[in-house]
Amino acid sequence: MRRTFLIAAGLAAGLSAAASALAAEPAAPTYLVSITLHDGDRLVGEPRLQVRAGETSKIEIHDAEGHGVSMSLVARPQPDSAVGVTSAIEVTSMAGVRQTVNPSMVIKLGHPAGIAFGEDSATQAPFRVDLTVTQVAG
Repeated sequence: MRRTFLIAAGLAAGLSAAASALAAEPAAPTYLVSITLHDGDRLVGEPRLQVRAGETSKIEIHDAEGHGVSMSLVARPQPDSAVGVTSAIEVTSMAGVRQTVNPSMVIKLGHPAGIAFGEDSATQAPFRVDLTVTQVAG
């Protein structure tokens, strides 16, 4: 009978220590990333992703002809209410041009930021990615 009590007391102490360790470590923040994707003047999509800090999130948007975008991104908290976003973007434009870029940017929470890449000429406009990041309460 005494052995059973000691095992149970040891198990309870171990669970209590584990619970204290979990409570002491803050949860990674979660962000809502609103994205607008344009191929020149053509709207490709407006996805919204819920992203946990440090984890990779992915989207793919393609039409029947294979034009579109594949994108992965990772968001990490930065000082001064900002978020660092690193991404890998692969685009096949309406003109059939395939491009890959790997931009990184620091975005102030709630403020839009964007990048454009590709040819800007009389016949073709660049591909544009606009992001707004907000923190999810919680």
